[in-house]
Amino acid sequence: MLCCRPAQLAAAAEDTVSEDAPTDLWAALQDLPPELVEALPEDLRLLLEEMEPGAWQTLLTVSMALGYRDNVGLSSVAPVADSFGQARLEGLAMRQPLNGWEWLAIVDGQSRWYADNPITDDEHFWFGRGQVRWSPWAPLKFTAAVQGFWQDQVIDLTEGIGTRTVAALQVWGGEGSFGTRVDFWGGFGVDATLVATRLDYRGVGEDYEALRYQGEFFWTAGEWLTLAVGGQAADRDYDFRRETTKGGRLLDDTLLAYGQETEYARLRLNWTRGGDWELELKGSRFENRDGASGFYDYDRERWSGALVWELGRWEIRGEWEEQDVAYTLQTVGAGINPDARLQEDRSWMAEVHYRWGDYWEVFGEILVDRSLSNGVDASYRDRTVVVGAAYTF
Repeated sequence: MLCCRPAQLAAAAEDTVSEDAPTDLWAALQDLPPELVEALPEDLRLLLEEMEPGAWQTLLTVSMALGYRDNVGLSSVAPVADSFGQARLEGLAMRQPLNGWEWLAIVDGQSRWYADNPITDDEHFWFGRGQVRWSPWAPLKFTAAVQGFWQDQVIDLTEGIGTRTVAALQVWGGEGSFGTRVDFWGGFGVDATLVATRLDYRGVGEDYEALRYQGEFFWTAGEWLTLAVGGQAADRDYDFRRETTKGGRLLDDTLLAYGQETEYARLRLNWTRGGDWELELKGSRFENRDGASGFYDYDRERWSGALVWELGRWEIRGEWEEQDVAYTLQTVGAGINPDARLQEDRSWMAEVHYRWGDYWEVFGEILVDRSLSNGVDASYRDRTVVVGAAYTF
């Protein structure tokens, strides 16, 4: 499946720049007379300089790791396991708010080299995002962003195709967005975003462009609780894929286009008891309609959760996701009344990080994926284990 990391980074970028302005405590510290500032510990003085309006903060992390994967090709009949080496680069540059303007840029790149694999020798991806936010009035924020990625990976293209297709190929993608957020009294607020997307697949005719509209209504109670409900509506237009009859026969002189709608709700909790905790839960319902015969129409329900615990130099993170996909027209098998095509995807991930000194970190990760389908040779399992170390400049 498509690597989820770019989406996670984009979400992290949103969270980073949406933080409130410095608290009253920070404002008081910054207003101290110079002689008192000079008396502060050096690390606190440096932190005050970084928090100055208009100051830039930069972060660069390089990590190396070794790993093992059960099913590199996502095969349903003959899984191929292999070990790999991994290198990763993560960078961030953020400018502190000045005159209502905030700037952020992130880059993330990863390469894996397999020991001896008949499916692929290596996998690479690069992701970058640039974002600017302007707040002419404290409750009102405008956000504009561009992001892109390049991914060289074994990808499951089954969703919406009718028969399972897995390929080792390259994907290029770009996205531009513009959003508006308004905060009301009592922690209530609304967020509206327009997103334009373009994806190009090398080797298969999956290229498409899409326009997505998203709206969200949220409520926050201090720093410990956030509740939100929202929805999305999107139009996806393919460059090469054709429409089909109800039986799946391709139609000449046609181009496939999807209409997609999503409704979701999410909950985030933060608390401190034996460490710092964060819990996030999300549920959504998605409808895909091809606007033609309905051969590609399906409904998807998705649930996910993440739990993070931090204490001292330790951080442990767990994530879980499952989704059920039901096609409204496609069937599997033969006979007078064959079963409707169904697919169940489950995944979970666990990470352990330990900060060693001021710059080093050691970590371990495990990721388990399982996809079950009532189609022939359409189910697979995969597990990846990674152990490594990172250095932050």
